[in-house]
Amino acid sequence: MTHVCVVGGGVIGVTTAHYLSEASYEVTVLERGKIASEASYGNGGLIVPSRCIPIASPEALNLFKKWAFRRYSPVRVSLRPSPRLLSWMYRFYKACKSGEFPEKRRLLKAMGDKSLELFEGFSRHGLSFEYERKGVLDVFNDESNFRAARKSSEELADQGFKLEVLTREEAINKEPALSKNIVGGVLHPRDAQGNSFRFAHALAESNSAKGVKIIEETEAKGFDEDEKEVRAVKIDGGKVPCDIVVITAGPWSPALTRLLGQDLPIQPGKGYMAMLDASKPRLSAAIDAADSHVMATQMTNGDLKVVSTLEFSGFNKTIGRARIDWMIGTLSKVLPGGDGR
Repeated sequence: MTHVCVVGGGVIGVTTAHYLSEASYEVTVLERGKIASEASYGNGGLIVPSRCIPIASPEALNLFKKWAFRRYSPVRVSLRPSPRLLSWMYRFYKACKSGEFPEKRRLLKAMGDKSLELFEGFSRHGLSFEYERKGVLDVFNDESNFRAARKSSEELADQGFKLEVLTREEAINKEPALSKNIVGGVLHPRDAQGNSFRFAHALAESNSAKGVKIIEETEAKGFDEDEKEVRAVKIDGGKVPCDIVVITAGPWSPALTRLLGQDLPIQPGKGYMAMLDASKPRLSAAIDAADSHVMATQMTNGDLKVVSTLEFSGFNKTIGRARIDWMIGTLSKVLPGGDGR
C-alpha cells in the first residue's frame, strides 16, 4: 500500500488525509503543534463561495495602497527588513496588473461551489461542526461604498454569483438588530458557516478510527530523498518512511519546500478574532460590516465570533488590544449590542 505523509494538521491537512484514506492510501499526519491550533482555530469558520474572488485584482491594489500602512484597517503591513516580503509584494503587484482576474475568479468560484457541496456532505453524513446555511449579509454605513457594491453585484450576478441587493428597509427587515443608520446591504444567501476547530478535530477523530496515524507535537525537519523522490520525512529522533509527501503547513510550507528545491511565494498573514458573550441579538445571517470588513458570526451557543484584518508581520503572534477594540467598535456601528453590552 502506498504510504502518504501529510505535513500539517489544520483543516486542509486533516481533509487531505480523509480523502487519501478514502482512496485506500496508508496515511500519516505530522503536526508541529496540536491539531487545528493555528489558523484553523482562530478564523471565522465561513464557507463562502461569495468570497471566492482573487485577492489580487486592480481594485485590491487600490485598497491595499489605501489601507496597508494605516493603524486601523482590514489590511496592515508591518514594515521590516524582509526580502521575502518585498518579493511577495512585488509578485502581488504584478498579479493585480496581469489581466487574469476574470479567469481566476471563474476558477475560484468553481472551487468555492465545490467546497460548499463537500462541507454540506460532511454535515449530512453526521460530522458535527456547527454547520449552518445562514448566508452572509454585507452591511454598509457609507453611501459611496454601497453604490460601488451595487455596481459590483451586477457584474458578479452575470458571473453566476447568487446575491440580493437590499435597501436599508429590506436589510433591517431581514436582520432587525441592525442599526437604523445603515444605508443598505448585499445578501449572499448560499453562504454557510461552521466551527473550523470542531470540524478539524471531528474529522481527525474519524480519520484515526479508519487507520490514519496522527502524530502531534512533532515537527518535520527535512526529507530523505532517493533519485529526487522523497522516501522519508525527518523528525527529531527518527524518520517517517513514506512514498509521497503532501505539505499542508500553511506559512511554514516554504521552509520545507525549499529543502526540496521549490520556493513557494507564501507569506504569513495574521488575523484577529474576538469571542463575545452576546446572546442578544440573535442573528439570522453572518454580518459583514463591509465598509471596514469586520465580520461577525453567531455560534450555536449564542456567542459572537468577530474576525478581521490581514496583517503582514511575519510570524509575530502578538495581539494588540487596540485593534480588537477597533474591530468591536466598528461592528457596533452596524450592529448595536453586538459588543455584548
